[in-house]
Amino acid sequence: MNTKIKNKIINHAKNQDPLECCGFIIEKNGDLDVIECENIAKDPLNNFKISSRDFLVNKHHHNILYIYHSHNEEENFSIMDKICSEESKIDMVLYVLKKNIFKHYTANNSDAVKYIGRSIDFHNTHCFDLVRKYYSEELNFNIKFPIDLNQTDKLEVTEKNLSEIVKYIQPNNMIFLQEEISLQVNDILLFNIDNYFHFAIYLGNNKILEQPRNAFSRIKNYCNYYNRKKIGIFRRK
Repeated sequence: MNTKIKNKIINHAKNQDPLECCGFIIEKNGDLDVIECENIAKDPLNNFKISSRDFLVNKHHHNILYIYHSHNEEENFSIMDKICSEESKIDMVLYVLKKNIFKHYTANNSDAVKYIGRSIDFHNTHCFDLVRKYYSEELNFNIKFPIDLNQTDKLEVTEKNLSEIVKYIQPNNMIFLQEEISLQVNDILLFNIDNYFHFAIYLGNNKILEQPRNAFSRIKNYCNYYNRKKIGIFRRK
């Protein structure tokens, strides 16, 4: 990217601060240009989402080279950022406002989808194992949890078992919330699925990452079904 393109993105990020800005870097008449888009994410402070209409119209009229967006401080691409790049097959540019740096993510990077489609190992693969893996690799945060409670998806939902889970997770600098509040990226969601405990990660933009029982790990929409089944969330302090 040349200085002109970088300055346009920087100005867009500053104008939208503290919300994330987003748009496209396109090729136009043999030169690069920037097309600013509206961020329609439900939580534009922590996520970005470009409307399908904006994407299709610009894809039809222009050669889209990059999708760009901004972060306030976080200098790493989120899982949803990477998945957006993979699904659109378009590279992504990130501008970090507070650190004044640009980063680039290349589509077709298999590392982006390493949490999806995990094969099932009934001795080792379960919903909380996926949560711990995600927190360790994406957030550099190790959740300590006793081995005897490792396979939480085999624990029946009882007050006693819930108390045990809360007892062991809260010391990991987390709080357990049961009131109706807006979800935040990286919240750990606890559900009652068929009277068994089930964990998932909230990725933002109404998406969750989960390892279902007897199925491959996947990303799903956080729909009314999950909201009804939600017992509470664990959130880092």
